[in-house]
Amino acid sequence: MSAGQAADLISAALDHARTCGLKEVLVSITALTGFESPGPAFRRWAVRRWSTAGTGLKVAMVARPEHICPEKTGLLVAAEEGLNAHICQSEGEAEAWLEGSPR
Repeated sequence: MSAGQAADLISAALDHARTCGLKEVLVSITALTGFESPGPAFRRWAVRRWSTAGTGLKVAMVARPEHICPEKTGLLVAAEEGLNAHICQSEGEAEAWLEGSPR
């Protein structure tokens, strides 16, 4: 799949979770293949979409190390857009963050 398709799927999932009244979402992209690690412009675009789709949600994303930006561009944009988000390499860490961070 392309990075754009992945961004679309995540947007749809966040919108659905919000519509269903969920408060927390764990998104794992570890099994997705077919695209390189996106650059900063794509990350900003995608996270802005996710911030709109996931208004009011706490979102933990699990990704392979090569898809995690060392500069944390996505997390910076998420904070600017009001999305309570975290990215990490394991589902255990994501679950702990969802359970432990303020709502």
